[in-house]
Amino acid sequence: MYDALNEYKITRAKLVFKVYPRNIFSKIAAEARDYVYNKPLVFTPGIGVRRDVLDEIYGFLFNEPVPWAVDADLNYRIKQANIPVAFLKDAYIYHSPLKIKRDLKAAFRIGMGVRVSVRELSKILMNPKKIKKNLKAVKKRDYFNIYKEKSLLILIYQFIWDSLYYSGYYYQKLFKKYK
Repeated sequence: MYDALNEYKITRAKLVFKVYPRNIFSKIAAEARDYVYNKPLVFTPGIGVRRDVLDEIYGFLFNEPVPWAVDADLNYRIKQANIPVAFLKDAYIYHSPLKIKRDLKAAFRIGMGVRVSVRELSKILMNPKKIKKNLKAVKKRDYFNIYKEKSLLILIYQFIWDSLYYSGYYYQKLFKKYK
């Protein structure tokens, strides 16, 4: 990653999700997250960013008011600035095994964070509908690919994950937990 930052302003290592042995739910969560992290997105963990990129992305890395999904916010600003990213296939970060309950709880929180991010980015970029649409990594058009590349079980899990994500998004919109 360090060497790649000589040529690119932003790098991302490949994230590999470990699983709990003989735990089908850990495997399901890992496969679903693997689908997301194989997309060309600057999501944590595993990113490297040069300091000189700050001027191009509104002067900050992580949007302070955003409680969750700060990497989605950062990814959006990087894409808006058309900054090339080096997605490193030979640099790996191993993620500890996921418990399905924790991953689903994260979905709700990420939904809340995305809602805050839409609000905050709209102050800078003025297009909340476009921002909302582009902050979510897995879109409905991805569902067939999830089924094809992973399995029906992973697709069902993604539906559940997305339901909790949208629940968090609308919970934040209604109750404004994060001001």
